[in-house]
Amino acid sequence: MCAWSAYQDWQSIDAAEVSGAKPGAPRRKFVTIEAMVAALD
Repeated sequence: MCAWSAYQDWQSIDAAEVSGAKPGAPRRKFVTIEAMVAALD
């Protein structure tokens, strides 16, 4: 597993958190690094 991410990776993770939010919430945060990495696949 990589210990860093590129800005484009961060943007993808951010977009996945925002799109996974419940109505009225700004985002649904990932709670594990594994979930963040999985969002990049």
